[in-house]
Amino acid sequence: MLTFKHFKDRPSWAAAGGYDFNIIDCMSEAAGRINIWRGIVDVILEVPDFELRVAWYRLPISLVAVVIALAWPLIFWIAGLALYVQCIINRRKYLNNKSEIVLNNLAVWRRECDRRIKRAQG
Repeated sequence: MLTFKHFKDRPSWAAAGGYDFNIIDCMSEAAGRINIWRGIVDVILEVPDFELRVAWYRLPISLVAVVIALAWPLIFWIAGLALYVQCIINRRKYLNNKSEIVLNNLAVWRRECDRRIKRAQG
């Protein structure tokens, strides 16, 4: 049986494997996808290392990255909706597929994911 931990590992594959997802699962996955504070700290710590010859284009890129990171709590739902659509498409395409390649890939992914989940639990 597939769980939310499987869904967080690879949402599209879990949907194709039969996980009964909903929009809240997709929003939760999208919201947790980016560690906002870590990204902001990484960008700020990178600024003092700029060389003058590259600062003219790297500084605006860094500012855009900080703005996106700060705006993420307000816009994560866009990524969640995109993930929801992607999961619906993959579920329709692969859920009842009889292809040996698809079945084998899903089985290998599920085994590896179960192994990672058990290793993380203890």
